[in-house]
Formats: sequence, C-alpha cells, structure tokens
Amino acid sequence: MLKFSFAWLLLLAILIACASHNGNRGGAWEKKVDPRLRTAVQGGQAQTQAAQNLQVLIKCSAPLSMEQKQKLLDHGVRVQAEAGAIVTAVLPAQAVTEVAKLDYVIYLELSKERKIQP
Repeated sequence: MLKFSFAWLLLLAILIACASHNGNRGGAWEKKVDPRLRTAVQGGQAQTQAAQNLQVLIKCSAPLSMEQKQKLLDHGVRVQAEAGAIVTAVLPAQAVTEVAKLDYVIYLELSKERKIQP
C-alpha cells in the first residue's frame, strides 16, 4: 500500500510541475519587458507611440551573432551600439512583443534620459 501511495504522489507532483511550466509560456515574454516599457506600449501612450520608435536597452544571453542581428532588423530594430551582451537600439513600439519572444533576448528596458551635471 505504501508503494502504491508513493507512486501516485510522485505522479501528481510531476503533473503539477508540468502544468505550471506550460502555464507560464503564454506570458513569459511579459516578464522580459520593463514595466515602464510595457506601460508605454500597452497603456494610454500606445496610440501615440504605435508609429514611433522607442529607445531601448536589450540584454541578450550572449553577444549577438549576425543571424540574430538580422532577425532583430527583420522586426524593425536598429541596433545602435553593443557592449558584450547589452545592446542599445531603436525599435517600433509594435515590435516590443515579438522582440521579447526571441529566445536570446533576456530583458528589454525603456531607455532613461540622464543629464550629466558638471
């Protein structure tokens, strides 16, 4: 009886783990997007910024390959500078979701304006 209960408990644990893993797939890209960027795209500014380009920082899993750069370009992303796996870029607001879904993109952040004080 103890072996039977343990087998059911193990099966239940596996099913729960698989269900929670699959349940996160739909919104996984949202976790990659900075809240300020998500608000700019989905919020009240979406209508005015839909045709505009946004300045962003993109954190990647590794420095970009030529194929990865081309994929970004296909989504309308213009890479401005690269420092290892960190990229500064300009992208259309409507491309944020698709860029965030790319497997090599770890995080997207809306650039912040910084003023240098003497």
